[in-house]
Amino acid sequence: MVDTDGNYSYSTSCNHCESPACMAACPTGAIDKREDGAVILDREVCKGDGACVEACPYGVPKLWEDGKAGKCDSCYLIREAGGTPACVAACPNRALDFGEVEELKKKYGDALVSDIAVLPSSDKTKPNVYINAKEAASEAGFTEVDW
Repeated sequence: MVDTDGNYSYSTSCNHCESPACMAACPTGAIDKREDGAVILDREVCKGDGACVEACPYGVPKLWEDGKAGKCDSCYLIREAGGTPACVAACPNRALDFGEVEELKKKYGDALVSDIAVLPSSDKTKPNVYINAKEAASEAGFTEVDW
């Protein structure tokens, strides 16, 4: 989103990619993809080598103070209890939503895009977070990063 002052922002929650680079890079198998599509990091299995941090083109996993990685888990426990992810519930502008991609497209239209001008191409990881911002970012002069 580009505001009237030309500032650009985007959500940095996990994209829960179809082909997660973080999962492929993890040497311990601490990252797994759930049946519902959520990419989960098991901190008990993580050894903290940072391979997932380096591999994710979106900069989502981070090494925490304890030396192990952590990342968004799509609030799967909250969702299993019938709630919505915390980021969606807390968004003051109601700019975030959560659900099956096809249902979101029906709700918001096919204009949803997975490419954001300042992020690498979605062709490699196939993210499942869609932000309709590429056109606005392009108009503001941002260009795609070549990862």
